[in-house]
Amino acid sequence: MKILIGYNGSQIAEAALYDLKKAGLPEDAEVVILSVAEVWLPPENIDEAKILAHGAQAQLEKEFPMWKIKIEISYGSPAQEILSKAEELGSDLIVIGESRQHLCDGNLFLHSTSHKILDGAKCSVRITRGKLSAEKMPSRIIVGFDGSDGARAAVEEVASRSWGEQSEVHLVLVADCTVPSSIGRFVAPMSGSFSEMKIVRQQMEKLAEAPLRKLKNAGLKSVLSVGEGNPKSVLTELAERWNADSIFVGPNSVGNSFARYLLGSVSASVAARAHCSVEVVRKIK
Repeated sequence: MKILIGYNGSQIAEAALYDLKKAGLPEDAEVVILSVAEVWLPPENIDEAKILAHGAQAQLEKEFPMWKIKIEISYGSPAQEILSKAEELGSDLIVIGESRQHLCDGNLFLHSTSHKILDGAKCSVRITRGKLSAEKMPSRIIVGFDGSDGARAAVEEVASRSWGEQSEVHLVLVADCTVPSSIGRFVAPMSGSFSEMKIVRQQMEKLAEAPLRKLKNAGLKSVLSVGEGNPKSVLTELAERWNADSIFVGPNSVGNSFARYLLGSVSASVAARAHCSVEVVRKIK
């Protein structure tokens, strides 16, 4: 796995390094730490950027001794430099830090750098909200699932990771007939009657059988959660109540304007609102 980490020496970036212990990443990863010097924010010059990157490298080498870690230094717009470097390296995952928050904060938007990277990346992006401590508790993971190819890719990614013992997964399906999805093709609009809700739940449980089995076969303690409403609200509220470490989601498709709309309306909103880390999974073809 090829991982690109954007690092600027801030507390948020430092917390992102700790968060990687909760991401289930493989032992044999190839990692590049990119520190971008820019005019208005630290690091303000190449020398400072190099010092910060070396510090991050030393920390990760201690936490992940099997990783092959290199540093890269550049100057310019962080978002553009990170996107360009990810494409050059053929990265599978970009990691960037965001501040921790709670739903009561009412934040609806990502930092501009994170938003540009999430929107422009051709690979998966992990928006990290770590803590400045290395907790050794089992990981708690939420996977948003709507039956789409993107959602199936998110399940595949979680199932392929190396999670600690007793790690738990909530596979979350949301009945929301306002959003086109695989569920939307199988589930008719609901008037709210008990019989219709029962049918909807049965259809959703049937849709979840294969991905739930895949997660369980990967050794994860997995349960199905069926919610009703707006997916971005259901996912983030469950994550906060359950004190999840991360949410995995995937855009419904890749490579067209409608997919960009779906990404902006669901995945980016989840990434902006969540108190925990959010990974948007894109498989490179």
